Amino acid sequence: MDAIFENRTSKRLKYKATVMIEVRDAGIFHYATMNNFSGDGLYCGSDYALRPGTFITLRLDSPPFVAAPKIYLGKVLRCEELDGNYDAHLYGLGIKINKAI
Repeated sequence: MDAIFENRTSKRLKYKATVMIEVRDAGIFHYATMNNFSGDGLYCGSDYALRPGTFITLRLDSPPFVAAPKIYLGKVLRCEELDGNYDAHLYGLGIKINKAI
């Protein structure tokens, strides 16, 4: 894992993993690719757009650390359309982690 140095409260680390995103209270599920994470958030590539403010449940297929939880509650902070050069996905999701379960 390589650290990405930015002006953030938590260091962002590169880490690729498959995540399942569930839109809470809607029963909508889809898969995404986590590209990096920090102590309070993560960034995913997704083929589905989610509105900022949407509350979600994340299930990690392969957590970054052995002792890390596999399920998190979070909120979409941003959703940006990708041009295809950065990622194979259509959208980039910035997600704030609220709680691990």
